[in-house]
Amino acid sequence: MIVKKYNRSVILILLMLLMILMLSMLLQVGGSTVVHAQVVGGGSSPLKLGIGGGFIVTTNIRRDNNLDGNSSKYVTNWLPMASFSWGRLTVRGPALFLSLWQEWWMGLSLKLSVMGHDYRAEGMFRRKYSYCMGSELRLIFLRLSFQQDIQNYSNGRQYAINLGHHWNVVDGLMLNLGAQVEYYEKKYVDYYFGVRSEEARVDRPQYLGRGSWNYGPSTGLIWRLGKGTNISLNYRYRLYGRAITESPTVRTNKEHSYSLFMSTEII
Repeated sequence: MIVKKYNRSVILILLMLLMILMLSMLLQVGGSTVVHAQVVGGGSSPLKLGIGGGFIVTTNIRRDNNLDGNSSKYVTNWLPMASFSWGRLTVRGPALFLSLWQEWWMGLSLKLSVMGHDYRAEGMFRRKYSYCMGSELRLIFLRLSFQQDIQNYSNGRQYAINLGHHWNVVDGLMLNLGAQVEYYEKKYVDYYFGVRSEEARVDRPQYLGRGSWNYGPSTGLIWRLGKGTNISLNYRYRLYGRAITESPTVRTNKEHSYSLFMSTEII
């Protein structure tokens, strides 16, 4: 059964990628204007390739995560980074975006990305990241997004409203400020933060998840070191809702995330 489920997930993801690629090619040929991916510091070439890397330090909100054996207050992840864009199609890390419509005041795109939490405590089955399909609508400074699990792990959804803007502080230095409101659907919360009856024990009672609202601001600085080369320093704060923080697998409702990345365009 596990093999069959895995095969179905792989086939579904490949079909989604093929559909997005075909739609991208149709839009390229049939559209009157090619919409180029907007990359900070990049040029106007329809084909772009970039590499980079960095790290993220995040508050460890979970209890007894045996996957990383980390009981400290923070978790550090080192991440390589690659990006590719061709006309309306952009691949950035594990995420793929297809721009359907792009104007200065409005944009609409489809995306294939990863969501979730990688977690397993003693006596619990492993919760895994899952691929998801979604869309994003941009209205000037406002972004509305939606994503749905397509690997049948949680079968849950996430919704988000982002409000943000950037300012050029001085030549070569940009400041980003934003705020976000998220809603995690009941199925999503129950899968990642719930405790099943067979997983329950004295210090970890059974827990059924429910929908959760989460909030938080974010800020960042981007330095342009040259044509296509950037360094970004970012901070994000997330306050989780009661549906998540009441879970026996969670030890705090406050998540701080700090990241530093460097990227450069090869093409």
